[in-house]
Amino acid sequence: HADWELESSLGAIEAKGAFQAITQANWHGLLNTFTVTSTLDDGSAGTLRWAILQANGLAGIDTITFNISGAGPHVISIGSGGLGALPTITEALLIDGWSEPDYAGTPVVVLEGSSAGAGANGLTINASGVTVQGLVIRTFNGDGIHIAGGGGNIIRGNYIGTTNNGLSNSANGDDGIEISGTGGNLIGGLTL
Repeated sequence: HADWELESSLGAIEAKGAFQAITQANWHGLLNTFTVTSTLDDGSAGTLRWAILQANGLAGIDTITFNISGAGPHVISIGSGGLGALPTITEALLIDGWSEPDYAGTPVVVLEGSSAGAGANGLTINASGVTVQGLVIRTFNGDGIHIAGGGGNIIRGNYIGTTNNGLSNSANGDDGIEISGTGGNLIGGLTL
């Protein structure tokens, strides 16, 4: 039989918090997810540029996911909004091209760099703990990805310097991936 008195009574329940007060106070800004919903590159909400800026402004490992409407490929022409190269990534971050709903084993989110400007890299990383996966990064004047600091970054499952299907050349001006002054990075299965 049930304890009907207990189940029908209302009142305050006091419970000790699972986290200390200082942990609760510092929780804001940790583990945020920013979703890219647009192929524009004007810095407005829902763009990749906006998502990187938001993640850079918050401590902790954040995630950028993709949910761009329509069938892929979803081409983001970096610099087409007049803002040049994407911001340097300065905080731990997961950029997850695999999250795009129409991803089916090959990348469908394309960072196209012919409008990004002289010397522009597709992505510049100056942080530790950054993972970039499931993107096509092509036609930038600089490197596809430039890792300039930090370490312990992971670059996997991307088509860098190729067409959307990964079968033909669509090179970046310098290196596909350049690593300078840092170690312990995992590139497609190799730690460099």
